[in-house]
Formats: sequence, C-alpha cells, structure tokens
Amino acid sequence: MSPAERTKGCMTVVEVDQWTATGDIEGKTIFDLSSVRGGDSTAAKKLGIAFMQIKCVAPEDIPDRGRVWFLVDNEFRLSRWKSNCDSSD
Repeated sequence: MSPAERTKGCMTVVEVDQWTATGDIEGKTIFDLSSVRGGDSTAAKKLGIAFMQIKCVAPEDIPDRGRVWFLVDNEFRLSRWKSNCDSSD
C-alpha cells in the first residue's frame, strides 16, 4: 500500500501507554499533555516508561498491546477511543 493510499482513511489519534491513560488525560487538550497527573501516570513518568505520540491510524486498526488511543476534537480536546491494555503482570 502506498503512503498516499494509507493516509486516505487516516484518523489522527494521540497514543499513550496504558499507565498514562489512567491519569486525568481525558478532556485535556493536546497542548496540556505534559500536565497529566493521577492514576499510574506519575509513576510511569518517574520510571521513564511514559509514552505519548501523535499518529495516523485507519478506523479498523487496533492499538499495540499496552497502548491507548485518544481522538482529538475540533477544540483539540482528547476523548478515549480504543485501548489494548496489557494485563500480563
């Protein structure tokens, strides 16, 4: 599949690790991501395992294990969309 074909059905999401997703991320804007607090997000930052990135995905895609996707609305606010949490520990 060419890059042009891949981006045709592209949805922009913010991908985070499952621990960061337990913080107060929902409802924040993409400009406030560094201020996520609560849940396991603080521990993830201290341990150096916190992860965030903006990526393009197709509607039928699923997150990698241990990742959570948030959609970004017109006001840049995040809402949880899909997750694939790792419960192996």
